[in-house]
Amino acid sequence: MNSVNFRLFVALLVSVIASAANLDALAQSGDIQVKSGQGEEFNVKHSLFGRKNVVVQDRLGDKIEHQTGLVGSKAKVQILGNGYESKKGIFGNKSYKVSTILGDKVETKKTWFGLGRRKTTVDLSGTTGLVNQVLKTKVAKSKAEVH
Repeated sequence: MNSVNFRLFVALLVSVIASAANLDALAQSGDIQVKSGQGEEFNVKHSLFGRKNVVVQDRLGDKIEHQTGLVGSKAKVQILGNGYESKKGIFGNKSYKVSTILGDKVETKKTWFGLGRRKTTVDLSGTTGLVNQVLKTKVAKSKAEVH
């Protein structure tokens, strides 16, 4: 029975997303909010000056979000602790961020009207910490077997 409810909600969500162009025209001055009662949500919010925010979220906390406005746009995806975010500003500045469940992060930015140098930062501290723990346990097991 639970899978039937989930399939019905997915069908509803797909139909709402498929008709988003029509809903956008009808609800230009208002907001749309669809909730399943079990944690799934679909929101479309409009605010002053043409800002629009669309959010789709499931019961596990996975989220897809897209914002547009006068000063730029932002897209964000979070699935099972992993994330992706992209921003584009009004003056051509762009940035991208990727993060993993282990704590690794990659970030790249380009500023100054898109003419400046790209700056990329990579932080792999989560993966290196995991590798160090695995190596320490293997060394400890090999020492225990030798004695």
